[in-house]
Amino acid sequence: MRTAFLSLVAGLAMVLAASRSEAGSTDSTIVVTNNTNVQLGVIADPTPEILAIINGTTFGSHERSQFIAAGGKFASPGGTAPLGVTAGHHTCGAAELTHNVNGTSVSSSSTIGVTTTQGKKTKVTATDTSGTNNALQLTSP
Repeated sequence: MRTAFLSLVAGLAMVLAASRSEAGSTDSTIVVTNNTNVQLGVIADPTPEILAIINGTTFGSHERSQFIAAGGKFASPGGTAPLGVTAGHHTCGAAELTHNVNGTSVSSSSTIGVTTTQGKKTKVTATDTSGTNNALQLTSP
């Protein structure tokens, strides 16, 4: 009985390990630093649908839910947002989000291609080149 139980536990461990590796694991990080004066929405490898959201003008609850479900994160002014990725080439997207009485809107957006290395952090810095929340620029050393 004990042998059967141990075999079952070992089998389950192998299945879980296999499913975890198939789902993809993160072994590097893109760290986005927000040097703007508004909140940023940031995401790694945005799909065309997510690009349409961050390049759009409306960022309501529906868009926010889609953005978060796709792995999007938020960074307050002066803050950072880590994005876990596998080593290799990625697209990092960001949108400046402004809040007012009518809700949240996208004032500007930007994307940048970055290459990450296993076990390392790759830095991306977001700045607004106009100072008026309408010219977001992403840079990476």
